Amino acid sequence: ALLALTYTMNFAMAAGGEGSALEHTWSLAVEEHFYILWPLLLPLLLLARRPAMVLLAAWLVLAAARAVLANFLPWEAVYYPSYLHASGLLLRAALAFERPSAWVGPYGAIAMVAVLTFLVPSHGSAKLMLAAPLTELATAAVIAGLMHPTRLTALFSFEPARRLGLISYGVYLWHWPIVSALHQAPWWAKAPLTLCLSVSVAAASFYLIEAPLRRRFRVAPAVPGRRAGLPTVDHDPDKRAPTHPAC
Repeated sequence: ALLALTYTMNFAMAAGGEGSALEHTWSLAVEEHFYILWPLLLPLLLLARRPAMVLLAAWLVLAAARAVLANFLPWEAVYYPSYLHASGLLLRAALAFERPSAWVGPYGAIAMVAVLTFLVPSHGSAKLMLAAPLTELATAAVIAGLMHPTRLTALFSFEPARRLGLISYGVYLWHWPIVSALHQAPWWAKAPLTLCLSVSVAAASFYLIEAPLRRRFRVAPAVPGRRAGLPTVDHDPDKRAPTHPAC
């Protein structure tokens, strides 16, 4: 719990730690480290003529560094540290500066299915050399495709998918403790139980805890962007997400 609260779980995992019901918060630690460093790096990045190309180059360097280091260091020591795992975040940040064509979305979705099916179950250097960068590229392609109104956008706008998106952070927080609690159950029972319990508990957490706290302790203006002349949106978490491209 202390590692989770201090956003240092990923470094503990890199040192070989495992078995905790909160070990999944390693990815949250990587995300929070990015939130701390990104505002410091952004002013320098904006000095470049093509910031997206700089970010793409940084992604290539990190992906190559992981592939090389995986041959000399333990798999965990290469996969979990923030300075090596931030490559996917940099790749997605590049999308803030470039708007790729809509056609990359469907191909990205197909590539993601292929990667998840054949490469993600791999381990060690193969995972770091192939699965990790290809998953990052495929995910970025899907996000780029969702920037345009296409059939892929309609698929992700399907109401059950949108509702799942609303509670997705809760699903992330709750799923691994549930997996840990069910570790002795056979796989054919563990999979559906984990899915049902994770979604149910996350939904209860969202509507009973998260949404009421957001409404009660909201500190941002009720209609952000009005003074700046930007498109105004309602940030009530119970309502549909804004569809304006800038949002």
